[in-house]
Amino acid sequence: MFLEGREKEISITKNRIAAPPSSAGTERENTPFFIISCGRSGSTLLSRMLNQHPRIAVSGESHLFNIFYPWLAYYGNLSDRQNQERLVTDILSTFHIRNWTPPLNKEQVLARIVSPNFTGVVEAVMKAWADSQGKPRWGEKTPQHVYFWREILECFPQGKIVHIVRDGRDVAASFIRAQFGPKTYYSAAKRWVRELEEIDQLKAAVHPDRFFELSYEDLLDHPMEQLSKLCDFLGEPCFPGMLEFYKSDPSNYVENINLINLKQPLMQENKQKWRKQMKAGDLRIVEAVAWKTLKEYGYELALNPPPSLSKTEKVSEHYIKSLPRKWAAMAVHRNGQAYEWSKFKIYFRLRTLDRLR
Repeated sequence: MFLEGREKEISITKNRIAAPPSSAGTERENTPFFIISCGRSGSTLLSRMLNQHPRIAVSGESHLFNIFYPWLAYYGNLSDRQNQERLVTDILSTFHIRNWTPPLNKEQVLARIVSPNFTGVVEAVMKAWADSQGKPRWGEKTPQHVYFWREILECFPQGKIVHIVRDGRDVAASFIRAQFGPKTYYSAAKRWVRELEEIDQLKAAVHPDRFFELSYEDLLDHPMEQLSKLCDFLGEPCFPGMLEFYKSDPSNYVENINLINLKQPLMQENKQKWRKQMKAGDLRIVEAVAWKTLKEYGYELALNPPPSLSKTEKVSEHYIKSLPRKWAAMAVHRNGQAYEWSKFKIYFRLRTLDRLR
């Protein structure tokens, strides 16, 4: 909504973004990692599990890249302490980060800025939160960052990527019932396909040693086996207590529908829910949109041959059904409104008031 001129602004800020200097030993040991996935794919569950590890702190969603990277030109040269303070103040005012527990304050973050650039600010925010947990290593999880993996790799060239994928039919069914996101099976399936296409580009661009992929279904069926493989990838010892994620209070905002599930032990039956939740017409739409991607990721189709949609059906689903339902959902989603309002206030000030000074 507020990303107009994004390409121009990103090009302006390229010269202000660089990875911080590294020292071999501790850098390898405490390399940051990013959980990148389509929404409703189990990334919250996975992040809560990893956050139980005694050495790893995974924050709530930060939205650092999808909100602030496109706006960096408005903050000027981040070598200037005042510009750093403006950026940090705005970051801490956003809906998600101000709901982190314990909350961060500006002084905590500013004291941890080592590199005077966006990378240094991101690292300082995440390090401040990890330090508040008494842990040396941080990870980050924001579904919207699936479209900002290039910027993440530019800022953290040694960072690791964790991708969790879930059956697109269950993702679509979950989106329909969530407070945010697509509100028709057509738009939900399109989003799942589009975001996995981004992940495919990411996989092709990053060294295999820095990319780990697991499926939500495998995590449910074989949790310790999958967590052990993930810990090996991260260079950490496996910790059985990760399965006790439900015993700790969430340290950030979690949607109510997720919070109910996260307060109980792993729900191993929480898969293939689409078989009960989808009507035949809904299943036809989802598989018509996503059948190629479903097969690519090893999910067996329910309909053979794969169905297809006419041009008229596509227009109807996208313009007549999807958009009005999404707007209606946002009209009653107070947290979604708070998120957008916190962004708008920052954007309005950057584009108007700050320019008048």
